[in-house]
Amino acid sequence: MNRPNCLQPRTAAGPGLPGYLKRVAAAACAVCASFAASAQTVPVPRASITPADLGIVILQGDPTSEAIGAYYQSVRGIPAANVVRISLPVGANNITPSQLASARAQITAALPANVQATLLTWTRPFRVQGACGMSITSAFALGYDVKYCNAVFTAPVAYYDADTTRPWTELGIRPSMMLGAATYADAVNLIHRGLSSEATYPAGDGYLIRTTDSARSGPRWQDFSKLPSAWRFDGGLQLNYIDATQGGGSNAIAGKSPVLFYFTGLTVVPDLASNFFVPGAVGDHLTSFGGVLSGTSQMEATEWLQAGTTGSYGTVEEPYAVADKFPRASVMIDHYYRGATLIEAYWKSVRTPGQGLFLGDPLARPFTDAPVSAISNGQYVVQTRSLRGNQRHTIQARATANDPWQTLSSTWLPHPGPVTLKAPLASTATAQLRLQGCPSALAVEASSTSEAAQRGRAQTLYYQLQLTNTAAADSACEQHVDLTTLPLPEGMVATVEPKTLQVRPQQTSHAIVKVEAPATAAASGDACFEVPMQLTDRLSGQTSQFDKLGGCLFMMEGDEYLIRIRRPGWNWQLLDYPGRTSFYRYPVELDAPSDQDIVKVNYNLQALYLDDGTDPVPYGSIAGQNGVAVGEGSYASELVIEKAAPGTYSLQANAFDSNSQLVASTEVYVYLGMQVNTVRGTPGRDTLAGTSGNDIFIGGAGADLMSGGQGADIFVFESIRDALDQITDFVPGTDRLDLSRLLASIGHSTRSAWPQGVVTLRDVSGGVLVMIDVDGASGPSISRPLVTLKGVSAEAIDPVRDLQLQR
Repeated sequence: MNRPNCLQPRTAAGPGLPGYLKRVAAAACAVCASFAASAQTVPVPRASITPADLGIVILQGDPTSEAIGAYYQSVRGIPAANVVRISLPVGANNITPSQLASARAQITAALPANVQATLLTWTRPFRVQGACGMSITSAFALGYDVKYCNAVFTAPVAYYDADTTRPWTELGIRPSMMLGAATYADAVNLIHRGLSSEATYPAGDGYLIRTTDSARSGPRWQDFSKLPSAWRFDGGLQLNYIDATQGGGSNAIAGKSPVLFYFTGLTVVPDLASNFFVPGAVGDHLTSFGGVLSGTSQMEATEWLQAGTTGSYGTVEEPYAVADKFPRASVMIDHYYRGATLIEAYWKSVRTPGQGLFLGDPLARPFTDAPVSAISNGQYVVQTRSLRGNQRHTIQARATANDPWQTLSSTWLPHPGPVTLKAPLASTATAQLRLQGCPSALAVEASSTSEAAQRGRAQTLYYQLQLTNTAAADSACEQHVDLTTLPLPEGMVATVEPKTLQVRPQQTSHAIVKVEAPATAAASGDACFEVPMQLTDRLSGQTSQFDKLGGCLFMMEGDEYLIRIRRPGWNWQLLDYPGRTSFYRYPVELDAPSDQDIVKVNYNLQALYLDDGTDPVPYGSIAGQNGVAVGEGSYASELVIEKAAPGTYSLQANAFDSNSQLVASTEVYVYLGMQVNTVRGTPGRDTLAGTSGNDIFIGGAGADLMSGGQGADIFVFESIRDALDQITDFVPGTDRLDLSRLLASIGHSTRSAWPQGVVTLRDVSGGVLVMIDVDGASGPSISRPLVTLKGVSAEAIDPVRDLQLQR
């Protein structure tokens, strides 16, 4: 085999190789010098688009646009085939959706398929105005659709925080950016700032300000506050969080140098021009109309460019105080630092960009990645800065596409930045190699039960932890973690079994946390507590604390006993009884105190709502065995359920003593006659899709986008923290919202929640908002949005039929 050539990395800035690139080039040559006899190296994903991937869109009849486009093409080396001229009204603020559609069709037909992004070389028009207004950059990227602008909570895009460098090829999204210079001279200066930023690797400074304008700082300050410590590492960034609300600083900076990032929330940012912005700098202010480039009382986003930044952002119509409509600094900085261009880093930082105007030099790239992949001294060697931090990264090999991936090396990266990875050579039969990133966080859920207690407060709670590895099934990203409890209040003891878990990709493992409280706590009026849990990755030693387990010791009145149905779970699926299609066989087990006088357990089924929309009726008794002891303190039965209409039911267990007195009862939900698929989200933002059948959605915390698909779907909300979700295809009369657990968590467990105004509906553009007011219409609390049902009106919702309000 031939030895590969030692190639010098090239950049768009010219032949000079500053700083990091010189070191990379030297290392590349050193690696090449000792290259082993093999032609196969580990492929390294590219960090960004290139000039060949960018299209330039010029406005015909606008001489400034023509001149800017020609100059940008020349200095950036954009292929001539990537330049498109379109016809739109010159100087107009707005265009219509039909004018946009015609221009997009021209662009799609003219540009080569490899073009992944576009640059617009004018400042007006800046908006597409139909039933609502989209920015022209987002409209060119996504197409005009009211789902991107016609609501408080608009549609997210798959490009958010994505690792792809081929959004058009892989996602069908061609992100667009307006240069934002009104004159040719301003454009030349801006373009040269972008060019001179190439491979400069600035260390900072960044300024993230929580201003006294709470409406404009509220959506982003929590993200800001975490960044200085997160980037405080060798080779990291100097980021400064300023909280003006606590008397710790001004609403704006003045006379600062150098400035790389400046994110704030004000209608007008004072003293902007007094600061020195380094080439490639980015700044924006969260306000309603920063993207309106026609003169308003609010500062235009282009003023950032005039002050010396290379990129900025603003919205073109009222976005409301919704964080997802503005750049998330943590995401933008991360992608930029790992080698993305400005257009990529900025676009990836906005989850719902429909109303946002992106401005600047799209190819500005201060943190250029020049990856090296080679073989040296019997090892694979990879050098790159494009990998995500707080992750494990593995080098893997396999002989054929049908074989499982084998991990050759695994490296924990605590933070992003330049890194060298090494792995031993695979066998000569190896046909494929890859570099695989493994998600660092496990999705953690917890449910709790109390031990059985005869009277008073139970002194022990059990938490079942469910840890799910969300990595791709073929990723070989197994996780080995240790679970420990952090210090508890005096006298309380917590134990975890098992203490070490191995969690395979796309699989779930479980652990039990037992918390014992002293008798004094059980006797006191305040019997609630929290259990902080810590998870440690065994490979990296990295520790993280997930949400505290909270609970209260159950209070049992009189001589009642606490029992619980252990099987099935609340969404257990029932199967047809063999040979008799109108029957269902239903195995259950029930935990009860082993030393108590319980001799019989009866089960009953109560219809809550039926699939055909008819009013629920009491079902009556269930045939089957009752009160059969299986082991100590456990009662099992195989229930036979006859002629139950498809729908949702409450399965109730009633325990009797030797005197035939009812001493305890409990219940779970069951679903009869339905093939149910459960779709669970994570504690963060999720995009969840159902099947062609019946689905149960449990989105969890975070603003989730859910699409049920066909079938009768149930959307479960368990907490007030499950807010700001959207359901794209809710069908009244077929689908249902289950709010019973949420209402129980805030003290409303009956249907009175509707007449008392705890649950209300509000028509908005494009759908209906389901609102929650924790103390009802008569209380002081305000009503807050829980979920938007897209394409549905309040009039179409029947609260009895479509909302499940009680358990």
